[in-house]
Amino acid sequence: SLLSVDDIVYELVHLLMTDIDVYQNTYFLMTSDHGYHLGQYDIPCSKQQPYEETIRVPMYFSGPSLTQRNVTRDDLVGNIDILPTFLSLA
Repeated sequence: SLLSVDDIVYELVHLLMTDIDVYQNTYFLMTSDHGYHLGQYDIPCSKQQPYEETIRVPMYFSGPSLTQRNVTRDDLVGNIDILPTFLSLA
């Protein structure tokens, strides 16, 4: 369940905070999968549909060199953007 994910993230953050230098140099990226449409819109099970549930997936990103805080964006990104982003931060 989602509550167990909350517990794992809580434990991870508190473990990292035992060494403040490690914590202050750690980037966090959390995202989700939108799953499959199972009967919605009278279409077969698929992820390639033009509906909000398919294209809008939450993503949380934080880290030491990010200057903007508490920002919500509507930019369209994909999983393919994650690796280049992390490489540019290295």
